Amino acid sequence: MQLSVNPNLKPQNSTDKAYDNQEFFIHSTAFPLQLALSKCFSERFSAFVSGGYNIANSITGLVGNYPLYKSDPTDTYNIAIDKINDPIKYSRNNSNAFFNLGVGYQLKRIGFSGELSFAKYRSFDFRININL
Repeated sequence: MQLSVNPNLKPQNSTDKAYDNQEFFIHSTAFPLQLALSKCFSERFSAFVSGGYNIANSITGLVGNYPLYKSDPTDTYNIAIDKINDPIKYSRNNSNAFFNLGVGYQLKRIGFSGELSFAKYRSFDFRININL
């Protein structure tokens, strides 16, 4: 996923081209690697296990030149006094391993399944399936 926006922050009535390089961005990538095994014990009951590793990275930044303002004591006028270059850049790696256990039970048209996930955050999912 990539998001890029030009904030277009310039001093009022400025034609200075030095502020034309502004960008706020978020770049995220995720690659889930997973292996799953399932077993049907009867026509109605099944179970599965799965595990893997999710490789996830993100970079967020505010790059380019931005005006730095100073206000007069009455806060009536803002005066651009300096330029800030590339004020923010933040990287994060959120890769982690996961393991899932699940069971399912199928009636004629309605099925029930549940899954317990062990990862950075533990979760439990319960689902009701309707077959038309």
